[in-house]
Amino acid sequence: MGCFCPTKVNVTQPIQNPSNIIPLPPNPLQASRPPLPRPYPPIPKPHIAVSKIKLESRFTVDDIKTLDNTPASTQKQSFPYNCPICFKFLSVILVTKCCKNYICHYCINELQNKHVNFEIACPHCKAQPLCVTDVDPGSAIKKYSDSPYISSFNAESKTNKWVADMEIVEEDKEDIDLHPESFIVTEDKQISNVMYSTA
Repeated sequence: MGCFCPTKVNVTQPIQNPSNIIPLPPNPLQASRPPLPRPYPPIPKPHIAVSKIKLESRFTVDDIKTLDNTPASTQKQSFPYNCPICFKFLSVILVTKCCKNYICHYCINELQNKHVNFEIACPHCKAQPLCVTDVDPGSAIKKYSDSPYISSFNAESKTNKWVADMEIVEEDKEDIDLHPESFIVTEDKQISNVMYSTA
């Protein structure tokens, strides 16, 4: 027979619970609470489409002065550019390398923040990838036919002050050929200023 040491525990035999130990009752607060849900994984930030646009500019959105309405004659030098996408008037603007049309920093910023799966192309000619750069300050300022600058100039120079000349784009030529009567505007029609009450 060997020596029995009280510090050694025999792992092959289970420890039996002595009869003098009373188990604790379950905690009522723990029993009434539902189990805590597992924490959800963090929501990944959407990948943005910054990499789909090649931007070469010395300016940021914060550097640019904007005007939402048509500039007065005294403001035209401060806001010479007009974005054909958002119609803002700006102190500086970008030009696309593919078709040499204007687009402002705000519109580019909005495109850069789109989801990475969003297809990004030039808004004017649909070329990919979209490459933009600062407009050359020495170049002539481009005025679009639907710009408020051009419309107000045409309206002042014509006898018909209600209709401004607009260029007919290629997509509209089919409609004109099919229904020419719907595109005829006569100068003798007057616009009525009568207001009707619906009450």
